[in-house]
Order: sequence, then C-alpha cells, then structure tokens
Amino acid sequence: MPNPFSLESLAPNWAIASEILKGDVKGHVFHGNQWESGQSDGQSDKRGGGQAVAGGTPPNHFSGNAYPQQNLTPSGHRPLHDIADEIEKDWSKQGKGVYFGAKPYLDAMRTLSDIKDKYIFDSGKSIVNYFLANASGWKGDTARAIKAELKDIVKKG
Repeated sequence: MPNPFSLESLAPNWAIASEILKGDVKGHVFHGNQWESGQSDGQSDKRGGGQAVAGGTPPNHFSGNAYPQQNLTPSGHRPLHDIADEIEKDWSKQGKGVYFGAKPYLDAMRTLSDIKDKYIFDSGKSIVNYFLANASGWKGDTARAIKAELKDIVKKG
C-alpha cells in the first residue's frame, strides 16, 4: 500500500483544497483558525472562533472599538476574515466587483484570523500588504477606514 501522505497521494487533493471551508461543521469546536473552548452551541460566528456578537450582527467599525474582547485575535485586532467579508460587501455595493488583482488576496484573507497566521507559504502580513497594493480602486469612507485599520494591523503585527 502506498504512503497516503506521499506527494503523489496528496497532489490530487490539492485542487479541491480551496473548496473546503474550515470549521463549517455545526457543533464542532473548531471554527476557522480559532479554537473555541467548551462545546459549540451553534450560536457562535461560523468563522469567528469566539462568542457571537450580541444581536448576531457586529457593530459598525465607525463606532470606535465596540468589538467585544473575545472577538479579537491574540494580536488584539478584528479577525482578518471578518474584515475581508466587510470589504467584499462594501466594494460590491459600489456597483463593481472586487478588482481582479485584489481578489486572490481578499480570498486568502478569508482563511486567516490573525496577522501572524500563514496562507500556504505567505505570511498574513504579506497577504494584507499585497491586498492593499491592489485595492487602490476601492474608494469611500468605509474603504479609507478599513485600509487604515489594515495598515495599523500590519504595523503592529
């Protein structure tokens, strides 16, 4: 029997690896890249790795640091996947899709929680920097606020 962990055995699975959503199994204690202590009651954020924000909707980022402490990463910032979701929603509201040059980095950010996480061989820091370099077409108040937030995360990370 061939080694199931050999390169030849794993290579066919690489094509579908991007289709696998981390932590999407209801009742499972892992959510995204985060560990949730205790059993999941299915009420926590699908990818947030902590307790859901009261009311089920995160507060607007313009309201200051209104995010509860348990929804922050170990580095002290909002999870990158939450930021990526907010970017996609706002960019789509502007009547155009996400710029094709920024899309792969935005997709990569969806798999990350902390700036110190890795995406394949790239650091979270490089993914965010590449996104920012390709996001010049994203405009508006929300874009400016989130870009500043991402720059601050990179600077502190």
